[in-house]
Amino acid sequence: MNYSNLIGRLTKDPELHTSSQGNPNLHFTLAVPRRYGGPKQEQKTDFIPCVIWKGGAKVIADRCRKGSRIGISGPIQSRVYDPGNGSPKKYIVEVNVKSFDLYLDGTAKKETYTVEPSTTNADGQKLVSSAPASEDEINIF
Repeated sequence: MNYSNLIGRLTKDPELHTSSQGNPNLHFTLAVPRRYGGPKQEQKTDFIPCVIWKGGAKVIADRCRKGSRIGISGPIQSRVYDPGNGSPKKYIVEVNVKSFDLYLDGTAKKETYTVEPSTTNADGQKLVSSAPASEDEINIF
């Protein structure tokens, strides 16, 4: 199963973009703390690249800022990007966000959103989501 659930903070203010097909999208990095080591349990931070499309991208761009705490769920995917100009291809691994939680005002209160389910990835391969929607979720198709 390829599905990740992470909670962290945005590393910078989100910037909404539009694809060549007119779909809003948002690429962002989530700073996720983790503990490691023996009895001291020191903390490190992992920086996880993420992408979200359509209505979800708009919600995060409108409601979040650098340091906002969010939880995300979605599959990890890889893609190849050719920057052109003779530069080598870039290989990117990121979480394709399918649902997210906004943690409001630093409290335990949260809002849950489900993004429009995608049936194919960037390569045209069929995707199957294993994350069922719950009654508490807000669907943003």
